[in-house]
Amino acid sequence: MNQQEAQRLWRYEDGRLYWLVKPSRNVKIGAEAGCVHGNGYREVSINRNTYGTHRLVFLMFHGFMPSKIDHIDNNPLNNRVENLRAATQYSNGWNRRIGNNNSSGVKNVSYSSGKWVVMVQRDKKQHYYGRYSDLAEAAKVAEQARLNLHGEYARHK
Repeated sequence: MNQQEAQRLWRYEDGRLYWLVKPSRNVKIGAEAGCVHGNGYREVSINRNTYGTHRLVFLMFHGFMPSKIDHIDNNPLNNRVENLRAATQYSNGWNRRIGNNNSSGVKNVSYSSGKWVVMVQRDKKQHYYGRYSDLAEAAKVAEQARLNLHGEYARHK
């Protein structure tokens, strides 16, 4: 799939793709392309290939399809072009929401031996930012560390 082919097949409107051609007898021109799968992403099938709608939207506007695409707001159904950005596997993970198993309530902060410990990972390496008596102080340190290490991909909640 290339940019010209994608632009020939679909019309983009507010994060959605609509068929400009009739890909099968069951699909009408103008119908929204694809359907939502169990993984939470909208996917489109054409010529026995399946593509995430977010990947096709990115391709249509940027002319290439990176290995990973990050949904800035973490909503896999928000495929507006301004909500999508090229990412690496690592940077895509930096934008994850706080984990369900987080007991401190603060991303990158854990409790150990009576202190709040701040550790932030980047490219498979853990960076240690100290131990704190005060959770609010640890939270500020963790936020700054994420900004330093993850840049625009830093997510704080």
